[in-house]
Amino acid sequence: MTGVLFFYHGCNRSAASFFYSPQGRDMMLLALQSGFTVVAFEKPNTCWSERDLESTFQMGAEWLEHYLLPHCGARNSDREVVYKIPRFGFGASSGGSFVALMGEKTQSTNTSYGNKIHFTATNVQIMAPSNGNSITIPTLFTVMDGDRHTLQRVNQISSTLQQKGVPTKVLVTHSKAITPEYFAARFEEMPDTISSMISTTLVETSIIDKDTKELIVNPRWKAAEIEEICRKYNIYNQGPFPYGIDKDVWNVLTPDEQKDAWTLWFIEELNVCYNQHEITAEYFDEILQFFILQSESVNVK
Repeated sequence: MTGVLFFYHGCNRSAASFFYSPQGRDMMLLALQSGFTVVAFEKPNTCWSERDLESTFQMGAEWLEHYLLPHCGARNSDREVVYKIPRFGFGASSGGSFVALMGEKTQSTNTSYGNKIHFTATNVQIMAPSNGNSITIPTLFTVMDGDRHTLQRVNQISSTLQQKGVPTKVLVTHSKAITPEYFAARFEEMPDTISSMISTTLVETSIIDKDTKELIVNPRWKAAEIEEICRKYNIYNQGPFPYGIDKDVWNVLTPDEQKDAWTLWFIEELNVCYNQHEITAEYFDEILQFFILQSESVNVK
């Protein structure tokens, strides 16, 4: 096992969405392929805040002892073995702020829960945490260049951390063209013809430019039109589940999550291409390598 990677979603999302959203699913797959054990935490229908620290620390500690301990083949008397496994944190939006806050609290307090969840390194995505200048653990920031104010603040935070000798880097994503091949490349079960039709429809509805194929309007401002296009192309879906989702994932989703999945495959990808405040799997392979490197550095020390 490479380590344990804790995931914290953004406002009004769910832990399950890491497994059925296109970007979340890509991150989970990359983490699992790299030998990480993954666990996603949930704050239903709202945002993470400092009030959630104690309960989240407790939940994480219980998970380590009651799930990970048996899977490591360790006895209860050997539970300290579990706490020597490297632990990492990923958070998007309010989840990013929360991960940064968790990292600070485990460094500055002596709570039993905090010590058990101590992060070796973190990835803060699409957020400039208010406590950013107080970060003391290795941290990568992923920011979209469409979030200009956030990017400016994160660059300032990263500069401060570098001056303190904290390993850090800012990873910046850029807008992407929705070419006729785009969705077929994202979802292997989607025919090329359907992918091309989606691109054409987005041009016809003045959502993407006919020449560059880049979004010319924030898709969040075109919610009704986007949902209508999504419904249209869901009809062409030959499978029983939304694009990118298999039976095993589908069967554990709640009815509300299943409903969300029928539109999220489309909406999330549009937001990523528009490149403004959306979860993204871009650079995640580099982030995982950073985690592994920091873990090896700690072990050497």
